[in-house]
Amino acid sequence: MTIIHILPLISMFFVLFFGLFVFFRNWRSYLNFIFMAFTIVNAIWFFGTFMIFRGTDVLFWDKFVYCGVVFIPSIVYHFGVILTKQAKKYQLYIILGYVISTIFLILNVFTTHFVDDVWHYTWGSHSQARFFHHVFLVFFATYLALFYSLVIAYYRSTDSAEDRSRTRYVLLSFFFLTLGAVGFFPAYGVSIYPIAYFSGLLFSVTAGYAIMRYDFLGVRDFTYQILIIFINIIAVAQIITSRTQTEYLGQGIFALLIMLLSYVLLKNMSHEYQQKKQLIKVRNELARANMELKKLDASKSEFISIASHQLRTPLTAIKGYISLILEGAYGQNADRTQDALNKIFMANERLIQLVEDMLNLTRIESGRLEYKMEDGVRIEDIINEIKDVFTLRAQEKQLEFIIALPEKPLPAITADKMKLREVVSNVIDNAMKYTAEGFVRVSAEDRDGIVRIVVEDSGMGISPESLKTLFTKFSRGTDSTKTYTDGTGLGLYVGKNLIESQGGRIYAESDGVGKGTRFIIEMPVTR
Repeated sequence: MTIIHILPLISMFFVLFFGLFVFFRNWRSYLNFIFMAFTIVNAIWFFGTFMIFRGTDVLFWDKFVYCGVVFIPSIVYHFGVILTKQAKKYQLYIILGYVISTIFLILNVFTTHFVDDVWHYTWGSHSQARFFHHVFLVFFATYLALFYSLVIAYYRSTDSAEDRSRTRYVLLSFFFLTLGAVGFFPAYGVSIYPIAYFSGLLFSVTAGYAIMRYDFLGVRDFTYQILIIFINIIAVAQIITSRTQTEYLGQGIFALLIMLLSYVLLKNMSHEYQQKKQLIKVRNELARANMELKKLDASKSEFISIASHQLRTPLTAIKGYISLILEGAYGQNADRTQDALNKIFMANERLIQLVEDMLNLTRIESGRLEYKMEDGVRIEDIINEIKDVFTLRAQEKQLEFIIALPEKPLPAITADKMKLREVVSNVIDNAMKYTAEGFVRVSAEDRDGIVRIVVEDSGMGISPESLKTLFTKFSRGTDSTKTYTDGTGLGLYVGKNLIESQGGRIYAESDGVGKGTRFIIEMPVTR
């Protein structure tokens, strides 16, 4: 008996072990179950072929072979449908395939209308095809064509490079197995070298490589071990088929070297496997920790939102009453009382702005911030509406407050007027906070279809390092805390989000510390 004769037996053990191993690595996977069923019917084919080569009851063992072969088309098609995630769409074809395979099984086992008689040829023996064998070949070709059309269509439609590479290897491995169809030739009296029995080996090696490279069916880590075992089986088989002492010695030394090399590889793989287990454990722990952090962050945002809502109502009421007192609605105030009330009013304003920033922050992070976009919004109107408030602030700080608007009306823009006004007010307010003496200048211009608002001051300026993080959450300039201690670093972060969400842009420029700052807000003109 030569290596050709025992090759089907070797292929049977490898394919069967391969299928069972894949299944038990993830027995809940439907795809893995279908793959195992596929390897079982192929194992039946290979074992029956081995028994035929032994020359014992050829007709019986050839019928045994067909007990597995008749199910190959339906299982291959079923595998393709599951792989391409179209089981519901093609469920009827799957059921029909198994029904037809079962009919052919019955015809093969209980009648002589599938195969009968035995033909002996140069390379072995084979039963002869009858009428239903011809029909089976049509079924075989049809379902394999359907399988290839499904997988090729999936290959062309997927955008994932990894999926495309994985699918290529699936097609290649099943193509090798399809070469086994050459084994039908002797059933029609065609003498051919038994290359069909290499198909199982080629399929196993190709599928194994696909698993190793792309973790196909989820067993990549252990497939190396299977291939190493298979190589050792081949090496031992070569010794068994040796005919002379020289061949025995040569094949024995070769097999010993293979075994030693396999031992080293398996030892290294075991070490790598343990390391991988530790990495997976750490990854899972980090994933759990990340989930907890996300929950905490969501809880934090929800708490801030609720607390801010609760704070805004009493603060607004306080502001209203203080305004009435300052305006003399409750009688004239003494100078000292007036000064105290002004300080209370300003402190309350800062609290209201903080609460508003915190509310906007939670809305931005949760994606719940809504915009009321309006056409025909004019920048001049926004600046004029807030001019009086900041004129008084500038007088109190003895700053020169300059409004420089062009004589020609600026083009209208599309924006949420209230939110845009809020950002412009915040930028001017910052300029006054961080300018001890000198000026704050607000200008606007139309430049190439973009309306620009520039707020320039002669204040403390910003270092290049601080400019990089100026618009990030809770960020403040390195020297800003010395000039103004009550800031939170939220205003510019919120403002950036409000402007960019409306299709605009906000940024800052400074020549350095002590050389003033320019804040630029750009909004596209309505088309």
